[in-house]
Amino acid sequence: MNRPGPPLPDFRCMSDAEIGAVVRASLREAGGSTFDLVEVDVQDRRTCLRGEVPSETARQLAAKIVAEDMGIEVTEALRVTKTLWKQGEDEPKHGVDTKPRRDHRG
Repeated sequence: MNRPGPPLPDFRCMSDAEIGAVVRASLREAGGSTFDLVEVDVQDRRTCLRGEVPSETARQLAAKIVAEDMGIEVTEALRVTKTLWKQGEDEPKHGVDTKPRRDHRG
């Protein structure tokens, strides 16, 4: 597979912590703040992605980056949230309902 950009590091020579750092950097590079709420856990050179993403497309992209682009075994356990993802500066927000609330005061 021909991949643009610099060659990937040899993950066989890296510790789990180093692999996790490379995965986090790759996700950040590909998606910016889209993957801010994604946790990367690496054990025995197997990567698990957990946390929240704003869309199904982002969920699929995260798994693709790790499995196909980086060639690392991945288990994906990401949740797509239907929330207001950003508000103001690039600060991820979660738990905020995107539907306007009706005022029920009488």
